Amino acid sequence: MIYSEAIPSKTGEKIPLFTDKKPMHSKYNPHAERLTENFEEGFYVIGGIGGSFHLKSLLDALGKDSFVLAVEEDDESLNFSIESGITSIVRQDKRIQFCTISELENQLKNLYLPVLYSSFFYLSQRAWETHAENAASRIKTIIQETLSSISADYSVQAHFGKQWQKNILQNLMQIKPCKAPFVPHDKSASIIAAGPSLDKSINELKQDREKTVIFCTDTAYQTLQKHSIEPD
Repeated sequence: MIYSEAIPSKTGEKIPLFTDKKPMHSKYNPHAERLTENFEEGFYVIGGIGGSFHLKSLLDALGKDSFVLAVEEDDESLNFSIESGITSIVRQDKRIQFCTISELENQLKNLYLPVLYSSFFYLSQRAWETHAENAASRIKTIIQETLSSISADYSVQAHFGKQWQKNILQNLMQIKPCKAPFVPHDKSASIIAAGPSLDKSINELKQDREKTVIFCTDTAYQTLQKHSIEPD
């Protein structure tokens, strides 16, 4: 928890104090706070939530095709922020999502699509970064590592995408005359492909084997066989 309490500003809204009793926002006019004077459309990761005055000004400057992922240090700090300033109002905007540092990697992988957003930016609220220097450093490291992973994934898709699309269309032509597989009404269907989640799901598949019809790709077939699961 990086905050200690909230005090009223001259404009009436509560602004958070850090554990060293320094305010995150201006006591006189927190609404005037800006992260930067120059805004471009794109995907933004913002370090520090607090009273969200800086986030409101950012959203006001951005168009409908931009998105903001605001990050707080931990769950306690995030919950405190939700009760401070104008955070509850800002959260209603569909262009913004809140998370903690521990959630940042997954949120980036789920929300950031390079083909959708023209640019990527990281900004932090100045007082927050000064107080939470280690947290800001962790955010930057996670961003760098996650963007590298996303970039590698898109490079693979760009390289093989046309061939994959060709294979899909050719396979569909062969599948069309085939009779649809039968799944009894009292059973569930599981479609299994290769991936890290398969190893975690093996025990679940074993337990529900009698209630499940399993469809399996060739890449997952050996893994199922290794665990004595024969696909239907």
